[in-house]
Amino acid sequence: MPGPLPVSTGTTQRAPLSETSTPPEQLISLALSPPTSAEKPSAIVLVVLRLFRAHREGNLDALWSRAQLPWEHYIELQNRLKEDEELWGYVEDKVRYDYDPEFSQLIVRMTTPTHDLFIVKVEEEIKSQLKAISSSPNQLVAEAARKVERQGTSRILLTNDMTDNSKYPKHSPDAAFRHEAATYPGVVIEVSYSQKRKDLPYLAENYIIGSQGSVRAVVGLDIEYYGSKKATVSVWRPKLWNDGEQLIFEVEQTVDSEAKANDRLQLFRNEYGSAVRGGCLTLQLKDFVPSQIQITFNDSEMNKLIEIPYNRLAEFLITAVEAHEFIEEQRGFMETLPQATLVRKRRRTPPEELRPDTEAAFRAAEKAAEDRMEAADEEWGKRRKV
Repeated sequence: MPGPLPVSTGTTQRAPLSETSTPPEQLISLALSPPTSAEKPSAIVLVVLRLFRAHREGNLDALWSRAQLPWEHYIELQNRLKEDEELWGYVEDKVRYDYDPEFSQLIVRMTTPTHDLFIVKVEEEIKSQLKAISSSPNQLVAEAARKVERQGTSRILLTNDMTDNSKYPKHSPDAAFRHEAATYPGVVIEVSYSQKRKDLPYLAENYIIGSQGSVRAVVGLDIEYYGSKKATVSVWRPKLWNDGEQLIFEVEQTVDSEAKANDRLQLFRNEYGSAVRGGCLTLQLKDFVPSQIQITFNDSEMNKLIEIPYNRLAEFLITAVEAHEFIEEQRGFMETLPQATLVRKRRRTPPEELRPDTEAAFRAAEKAAEDRMEAADEEWGKRRKV
């Protein structure tokens, strides 16, 4: 019999309004033994199902929940979800999660109004500039830009470098832009905070290598630093080069000349909350268009720029923070029901719960789970650097 399944729920505080705060993280460490019965869900799958239900009900306190979930349990999770049509539809439509079969990691993400409002502003700006290019007198260039659409948070299935290619990584980006003739988006955007920050380089690597370079740019916008109002932008791109013996395909982080000269991160807002002037997030039309289509154009046509100045990014963030505070503090108009109104809600089937003895075992093993996940993080980082 396998031992108790340790779970660490981390902190239970709600995400605070302060933009200098750090969203809580939930760590779930799951045993590696397969389910003992085909009839009942294994305990580890019940934990994740309960996580998804908490997400649906708005009761998930942690913004970043991570689980060690082996492939066979991931498949079981998918099958159990499909048995609950309502929950399955919700997860497919609303839940942002990533799964990496190489490291057996499932990550479920929640967002805040600041996060969502900020990414919407960035998306709108990029789409606006693509629309301007689509008005070009060059009809071929105009058509190429016109066929690039926002993909939103739609899940992306990637290939992997494992022996079993049926075990594909799955990622849900914060935003993406895909040409209608492409399988993968050319540009992916991720908004990060403290828990996500350390995983972002590996996430960018997964997107680019897992799409064999079809994802041409991964943009990371880091908007939450504990005790500071600074915000940074990072861009990762594919790099194909010859070392004299063979072709090497890898991912590199590009840095603007000013940041490189001063050996610092690419700030678009400083620690005091002021916008950084000079410098911009720069993309090109060729980042959005598949190479099979690019060959019909010359370089100058594909090199058309999509630029967002750093001070513009800072304005987007300030607007998002202010809107978040306005919403959370309920300063806007709201409808109110007449007094003594009877409110009727639909009955919902109670979710399947864990046994009390299993719950007790989970609580008793919280510390062990945290230690195990920290060790797994260190090993994950070492393996990625090999």
